[in-house]
Amino acid sequence: MLRSEQERIERGKKDTAHRKASWDALLKQLRLSNPTQKIVFRERSEYRAYVVADGTAVEVRLDREVPGGRGSWYSDRDGRYYFTVGGYRRHTTRPRAVEKKTGFDWARIAQLVEEERLRAVRDTESQNALDAQQKAAEVALKALYRRRPELKNNEVTVTLGHIEVSLRGISVEQLEAVLDGLHRTKGGPWE
Repeated sequence: MLRSEQERIERGKKDTAHRKASWDALLKQLRLSNPTQKIVFRERSEYRAYVVADGTAVEVRLDREVPGGRGSWYSDRDGRYYFTVGGYRRHTTRPRAVEKKTGFDWARIAQLVEEERLRAVRDTESQNALDAQQKAAEVALKALYRRRPELKNNEVTVTLGHIEVSLRGISVEQLEAVLDGLHRTKGGPWE
């Protein structure tokens, strides 16, 4: 059933008030469940906020289920609110905590936020480890090229006759051995 403009305005105010109360309760409950962590909101709106716990940001969305889909006459009914924890992921679903008649399960939401925070920390640590490994490999390669400038022309691949050897993923010592073998066979059967 279509509602009057006044009813829609009142419903919007009610929705805004419920969302504000839910966000305030979320922050309070997260601080209660993790008293050792410093937890704040960053970039909070009615629908999305970033919960920053110990310097790691976790995206949390507050949405409302709309029965029958948006634009349907059935969608004017009240839907349940739910928190979605974590940013968009292409091939997996994000965990949600749906509001029940008694309210939200705050312990479950705190657990979901903490799991997402730990996942973000693990991802950052693994990315930092990969970056450090790549920088170390670049330093070693630059040192090799300073010692042996004639090898600089063979940076990516080495062709031995009709066999192509990829240098990606091998150590500097293995690279030197392959390139020494290449230079020793010049003029031999590989040319």
